[in-house]
Amino acid sequence: METLPSYKACFACGKENRHGLRLQFFADRDSVRGTFRPRDHFCGYPGLVHGGILASVADEVMWWAASWKEASSCVTVELSVKYLKPAPTEGELELTGRVKGQKKRIMEVEGEVRDKEGNIKEIIELSRNITERVEAVEALQSAKERLRSIVESSEDIIREAAQEALEEI
Repeated sequence: METLPSYKACFACGKENRHGLRLQFFADRDSVRGTFRPRDHFCGYPGLVHGGILASVADEVMWWAASWKEASSCVTVELSVKYLKPAPTEGELELTGRVKGQKKRIMEVEGEVRDKEGNIKEIIELSRNITERVEAVEALQSAKERLRSIVESSEDIIREAAQEALEEI
């Protein structure tokens, strides 16, 4: 299995986001897998993981499954979650995402969240995460480069203004 990268500030997979989920994912040919160890501040009711957190975890593993298959970033356009049993904040949960099908630019992806032993105690049975491939990635990268250039120019202007101010003192 291949370890997938993360974006350091991401709420779901960011290792440097101290409030985030800090998920780590691994991919093989057919699926993406990961684990989630809930912390107490992710509870909705004492001792139980908040349903919104579970939906985020499922969405993230399915996003990775779609993006891994496409070798391109995707966005979620629809998410349907069926909660079968509450998930305790104790222990570790196993996450699995896989692409079920694709029609042109739309993929149907399923995800599961189970207890660590893999028992039938399924937390989320099936979630449909229909994703659309983002073709705007190149435009975003171009905009990012333009922004970086503007910031560098601004830094030069500020540096020159500071130097002139120091010379006047």
